[in-house]
Amino acid sequence: MQSVLVEVESIQIDDVGNKEEIAFSTSGQLYKKKLGYYLRYIEKLSEEDETTTTLKIQDMVVTLIRDGGVRMKQEFEAGEKSSFNYSTPYGDLSFELIVNKVETEVTPNNGNIKLEYDLRDQGELINRNQLTIKYKEDTNG
Repeated sequence: MQSVLVEVESIQIDDVGNKEEIAFSTSGQLYKKKLGYYLRYIEKLSEEDETTTTLKIQDMVVTLIRDGGVRMKQEFEAGEKSSFNYSTPYGDLSFELIVNKVETEVTPNNGNIKLEYDLRDQGELINRNQLTIKYKEDTNG
């Protein structure tokens, strides 16, 4: 397992064109298993709400798993459509994921993951998303 610095940038555009951008940096861990790389980091959703995010990166398939204040598992493969549950302390929601693009460049020292996808609820577009996650070796850690 290796310590890495992680930069996350998320852009969401809703069904009427409103744009929301979120960006943050955090520390994380990267480890390699037989089938691919795993990148894990903590997301602070609010002061008291932390979620552990794990990315399983295999060739052109990325699985994103969140566990904590919210829980979900999303699988990203370009051109594919899938459903997932979004679990919160207030209840569970079910969404559809339509993946437009998956780009991955990963090495033990640095990497870049870019996902573009649509989020739908019962066929209705909720938002279009771009998620970019970059990591690099933490030479201080």
